Amino acid sequence: MYTKPKLLFSLILILFLSACQNNPVDRESIEEEKQVANETVESEDKGKEEENKSEAIEKKSQADSEVVEVDQNEQQQSDGEEIDLNKVVKENNDNPKLFEDIEQKFYIQGVTLGDPKSLVIEKLGNPDEEKEDSSELDPSDTVLSYNNLNIYITNNKVTHMNLQTNEGFFKKEFYNLYPNRQYISEDSSMFYLYEEPTGHLIYAKYDNENFMVYFDYADGNFKLNLDEQWIIKTSDQNRLVVIEQNEPTVLYNTYTNERFGFTFEYPSDFVMDEPPTNGDGITVHNNELNVTAYGGHTNVVNEGETIETYYEEDLSSINAEISYQQIKDNWYVLSYKEGNEIVYKKFFFGDSTFNTFIITYPVEKQEVYEPIVTHISDSFVPSLNE
Repeated sequence: MYTKPKLLFSLILILFLSACQNNPVDRESIEEEKQVANETVESEDKGKEEENKSEAIEKKSQADSEVVEVDQNEQQQSDGEEIDLNKVVKENNDNPKLFEDIEQKFYIQGVTLGDPKSLVIEKLGNPDEEKEDSSELDPSDTVLSYNNLNIYITNNKVTHMNLQTNEGFFKKEFYNLYPNRQYISEDSSMFYLYEEPTGHLIYAKYDNENFMVYFDYADGNFKLNLDEQWIIKTSDQNRLVVIEQNEPTVLYNTYTNERFGFTFEYPSDFVMDEPPTNGDGITVHNNELNVTAYGGHTNVVNEGETIETYYEEDLSSINAEISYQQIKDNWYVLSYKEGNEIVYKKFFFGDSTFNTFIITYPVEKQEVYEPIVTHISDSFVPSLNE
């Protein structure tokens, strides 16, 4: 039988004292001592029981609190993941990635021509804006705008797309990866990737100061330019145009014509010839590339001059096969080979004045001078009188 230590000790102590006094054991005293001892032990046990119970309640409360906190954290984390996902979509649009060529189709951020509108939204999320197509010629039903990416929808399917990015990123991440699909314009102002089996076409160029990438289907104009060799497949001449990402930095000066109001940039190491006394323009050059820019007066009222009359006059004066020609409401471009040189001319027509520039450079140096030609052309700003 198990005896509690404190009770046993008390009994032994009573018996010992009684023996020492040679007195008979007082049973009533022993019972009293025994009862006191029992009450003391029971009191201590009850205290410990209450203490243990209190600790258990406190631990349970703490555990319940931790569970609630975990649930709240998980909910916050779940909500945060949803917000972050939307943020990721926006960041991907600001810094476009995922240029792909899959089964002879070009993709951007997982979207390609012919995809349904619902798939676009599934992949990219809701657009920043859904707006009307402002194009005058054959506008789409709607445009899904994702910051710098516009996706044109007709009959609930993607018909074409355009993306504003930077030239270096496009060339490094996409253009240079597909040398067998590379094409380039004769004047080096436009870059193409073409998948003939599917008709998918990408063309990239500067639109004012913005570098734009267009996703579309090749049309008759593109194929005609291929036949006329204004657009050249880079492998046709047993050469590969590799766009270097770390080209030497070219510094540019700005020229402004005070008389006719046009301005453009040219390489700072070019030589400027003595300007004419009438102040109509300027010529700058190095040993191989020459830029002549000048202005003049138009006579719309008295002689009925139009953009077409200047255009036809230029065409009739060229004794060479024209590689490229394009005319718009107030400007036109002509490009052709004259001997061993490429000639590129752009003409701006206004009610009272015209501005024009002509660039010539060797055919064999096209790859060298293409970035400079593009920069000069893009930097040219005609007179406000245009």
